[in-house]
Amino acid sequence: MVDILQNESSIIFTEEGISLIKGKLNQLEAKLPLSRVVLFCSYPRGSYTVASDIDLLVVYRGKIHRDPFLLVKDTLRISGLEPHIYREDEYEDNKEVVKRMEEDGIVLWDKDRRDDREGP
Repeated sequence: MVDILQNESSIIFTEEGISLIKGKLNQLEAKLPLSRVVLFCSYPRGSYTVASDIDLLVVYRGKIHRDPFLLVKDTLRISGLEPHIYREDEYEDNKEVVKRMEEDGIVLWDKDRRDDREGP
């Protein structure tokens, strides 16, 4: 597993780290049709610690996938990744919960915005 955001046992958050994650989203899109991906919680706020996980909201469209959690973890292969996965209908049904997730988040992928699909 690649630990793309670690340096000398402390997690760092940089534009390079965001670009690396965004580049891996193209691989994920080939396996799971993405609608929206947002990095949220401590990393965008700058309040992360060495023990922080990398919270990623992943919204996908289409049929129910058998194990989207494992698919995201295996495809992105980011140490400390904690994906929070919703199908589009679940995303809409849980708008209040996901709104809090997205509040200070960084949008890494949005199916309606072409610039989010371009690699690093």
